[in-house]
Amino acid sequence: MTISGFNGVQLGALNERGGSIRGALRERPGQVIFTTLVCVVLGVMGIGMLVAAGRYLVTLPEILGGLPAEDQMQSAPVTILRIFTAGLVSFGLIFLGTAIFMLRRFVKRWFASQRMAKFAQENGFAYQGDLPGPRFQAVVMKINADDIDHHRVVTGQVDGRRIEFGDFEATRDSSDAGDSNTRTTEVLARYAYIAIDLGVRAPHFVLDSVSNKRLFRGYGSLKRWDLEGDFPEHFTTWVEEGNEPAMLELMTPDFMHEFSEYGQEFDYEIQGTLLLIIANRRSIGNAHVAEGMLRVADRIVPGIRQKAMRGNW
Repeated sequence: MTISGFNGVQLGALNERGGSIRGALRERPGQVIFTTLVCVVLGVMGIGMLVAAGRYLVTLPEILGGLPAEDQMQSAPVTILRIFTAGLVSFGLIFLGTAIFMLRRFVKRWFASQRMAKFAQENGFAYQGDLPGPRFQAVVMKINADDIDHHRVVTGQVDGRRIEFGDFEATRDSSDAGDSNTRTTEVLARYAYIAIDLGVRAPHFVLDSVSNKRLFRGYGSLKRWDLEGDFPEHFTTWVEEGNEPAMLELMTPDFMHEFSEYGQEFDYEIQGTLLLIIANRRSIGNAHVAEGMLRVADRIVPGIRQKAMRGNW
């Protein structure tokens, strides 16, 4: 299938809801079976604790009935039973809540993967699934992290040039102070992206949107260099030292208006012939997000290509 223009990409599959557990089992049987077993065990343990607590509460009046009135509220056995019952209820709710939370979270991921696979099929793209990263030499993906992964990756071509859709995630594992056995996972970056092959080289820069949460504290060797007018109210600009004249040639006032007016909810990086459009803390499986990113691509990619072919960069 040949797709002409980014507005030609079909997003119907991303608007669908739900999915198939059977499909998830075919795609990733090990994860589905293991997650389901863990959730079942936690759920059964939680329900068992709540049932036991209920039985103790039923027997409490009988115990109180055999005690003198002045001892019913202060008896050591009664106090212990109340504490024990409260503990059972608390841990039962924690176990049951954890099981429900885990199952909902993983089912949501499984169904999102199925929608992305269908999205790829509808557009003649290839669904790659989850892949290790980083997949591009971009500063927004060069993160000092323990794990870098791309989720729900779809690759294909639009106007004869390569395009990739996916979710990027970088995490770091750390131990709690004083307890090396307790480990926590910190999410350093999580965002949806569309990577587009421009076919021509352009100046290396990052546009960090002011309207969403900032991606990072810095961008490697890039330095902050604010453009003119009210553009800094919408984007923080980071550029390679010495590329300022090329940036001025690319980011003319009319072009800055395109970014400010139609794309200020996203972040951008150009590295060589690669354009990255980024939706911070969002997922590519969200049809609204994907539609907005493609709409921006349709407005800015022709202009970038035209200016890059004229420029001597």
